[in-house]
Amino acid sequence: MKNNTFKLGIGLFLVGVSRLIPNVHGADAPAIAPDPTASPKPAWLSDVSLGLKETYDNNVFLSGVDPKFFPAGYKVPAGSVAALENQWSWVTIVSPKIGVSFIPLLGNQNLFQTLSLAYAPDFVVYHDQTSESYDAHRFAAAVKGNADAFSFSLDGAFVFVDGNNVAPTYPGGYVTAWNTAADRERRKQIQDRATVAFRYAGTGGSSGRPPRCCITT
Repeated sequence: MKNNTFKLGIGLFLVGVSRLIPNVHGADAPAIAPDPTASPKPAWLSDVSLGLKETYDNNVFLSGVDPKFFPAGYKVPAGSVAALENQWSWVTIVSPKIGVSFIPLLGNQNLFQTLSLAYAPDFVVYHDQTSESYDAHRFAAAVKGNADAFSFSLDGAFVFVDGNNVAPTYPGGYVTAWNTAADRERRKQIQDRATVAFRYAGTGGSSGRPPRCCITT
């Protein structure tokens, strides 16, 4: 993975240099005519992208306790917060994304203003702490529409983290909320969060004010 990252960086550097060479010699870059046979992006394809990130973490488990705070006779358990201090790793994150809007596929209609689905996973590799590598499969759905006096919306986010089932132990109370939170997000789990709203705005009664009703979950 690190070799592929290096090759990608070299490739991008060479592309940039090749684009600068004509300007250095004072020549105009040749015009490139558009390809008449090229297919435009489909209307229903709202987003396509690919991200690549390389980082270095010098304390993967956010651990570190000064021994002066240990009680007398305290022995550091294997795999504990103290034993995991300053464990480092290079980290590679590959983040593709594809988004689809179903509105163009529905033809002429007035019910939906938004109807979309996106898949944006993160493939994370800890090269020097392999237990912390994981894949996070992220799905996002959005629905918004109205019919006469009724309107509705839905924003949903679903995440499946395919990671290690076992987390480090932090015995003795030498831990903060930051330690456990960082490790927890890399463990195998499912997160499902959604907001659904229904609203009604009808005609007014004797007061002339339109009644409103909404339900949000």
